[in-house]
Amino acid sequence: AFKPKEIIAFDLYEYPEMWQMLTEKIKREFGVPVTFYKGDFDALPRERAGSFDFVISDAVLEHVPDMQKFAAGSRDFLKPSGIFYASFGPLWYGPSGDHANWGADKLFDHILASEEDYAKQLAAHPPEVAGDDSCEALFMIREKLFSYLRGTQYLEYIEGNGLKIFDLRSKVSPRAMQSLAERKDIAAALDQRGFPIFDRFSGGMYIWARKQ
Repeated sequence: AFKPKEIIAFDLYEYPEMWQMLTEKIKREFGVPVTFYKGDFDALPRERAGSFDFVISDAVLEHVPDMQKFAAGSRDFLKPSGIFYASFGPLWYGPSGDHANWGADKLFDHILASEEDYAKQLAAHPPEVAGDDSCEALFMIREKLFSYLRGTQYLEYIEGNGLKIFDLRSKVSPRAMQSLAERKDIAAALDQRGFPIFDRFSGGMYIWARKQ
């Protein structure tokens, strides 16, 4: 709607029918050309490095296995003073970090249950998706499509690669607040294992950064 000159997009998985539909729709309604690539930053033409005003990532960072590479790629393709924006979550060490809805008393089972018990739970009761999440939880759990990072680690990777954060927000999880207030045993277990206070209450993060 803000009429950018063009949009370049990529995804690790290929969705040709959806990509074609979106390309035609955005061109028709907004007059903006869109090009999709399958892959990560390596799939983009190298001559485009340093040419983008914005790098925008939505609901992706919690699934990125190599944040060092992702942050460096974002920096490399931005213009000087270009803007990086990411919204993502839930965090792995937070409520429903596996993107699964096991129930209000099991928000942290993915990090507190033993590997054996968690596997049994998966086999016995395949999870529903958490909240309004559109992702297929069971597929991502089986394929290990998570970054397994703590909240502060995302910030370290972003700022460690020449992107200066100028706005940071977190979405607080009311379910986690209620669960941890009612279940002192869960809070104690998280404390005992050293899981971050910030992460356990965070439903997601929003980050704005500028290329230095």
